[in-house]
Amino acid sequence: PRIRSARARLAGRVVVTPCRESPKLCALTGGVVVLKLENVQRTGSFKERGACNKLLTLSDDEKRHGVVAASAGNHAQAVAYHAGRLGIRATVVMPVIAPLVKVSAARDFGARVVLHGQNYDDAAAHAQTIARTENATLIHPFEDLEIIAGQGTIGLELLEQEPDLEAIVVPVGGGGLISGMAIAAKALDPEIEVLGVESKLWSAVHQNLAGVPVSVGGDISDTRRQYDEYTEKRRGGDARVGRPFPGAQASRQGGAAAAGSDVNVTRAQACDQHGCTAQKDRL
Repeated sequence: PRIRSARARLAGRVVVTPCRESPKLCALTGGVVVLKLENVQRTGSFKERGACNKLLTLSDDEKRHGVVAASAGNHAQAVAYHAGRLGIRATVVMPVIAPLVKVSAARDFGARVVLHGQNYDDAAAHAQTIARTENATLIHPFEDLEIIAGQGTIGLELLEQEPDLEAIVVPVGGGGLISGMAIAAKALDPEIEVLGVESKLWSAVHQNLAGVPVSVGGDISDTRRQYDEYTEKRRGGDARVGRPFPGAQASRQGGAAAAGSDVNVTRAQACDQHGCTAQKDRL
């Protein structure tokens, strides 16, 4: 119910994004792959859905005191854009390494931008300090039911647009997107498979599920080498490259994993192990 309420709330405020079949990914996987084009949102990201939904659920008192968000870019832009449209004062804290184009965009949308720290964790800690000091509401990028519900509206749209999907592949960062989409998709089609994908150098969820100590980051040159080897095999017609992804022979296949060893695919039991089951009744 919460995801459906979010969808009604967001009507006319975010784009109902189209789905497009990808010839390139179809060829690589041997199945039919459809892309959900969230990049056509005003700020170029799905983050608008969660941010806007959260802002629309604030009380009048919370709106008067303003909001604070921490982000390296996309969540910051989403909060800045929709807060501006709703007349809510917004502060976004971004690490000093945030892309200039995203910093500028957040400012152009009317937010006060504070550059702090070398990474997201530094920025997030500073955002919490500002929220306490100014009695403002912290808009978390993923650990919030209304954020998750907003992202989950993608799942509702996707299965209405492509009802014959057999699998959905979702990028995993903080987990808000896959949580919302898995809950929505499984409610509509319990048999659908939901898979999370993350890069090998930042595979925190994959390591967590495997029960090993989480270690992220590393030598980017190794990933570059793997990519170069992969492209060389493609040019040489290596039969191992571009093999169908397991289950890709579906009549309408909703997701594909990138070929090559620098991508980890984790089946969406991850969602249950990270609290999605606990949230399901409330969403």
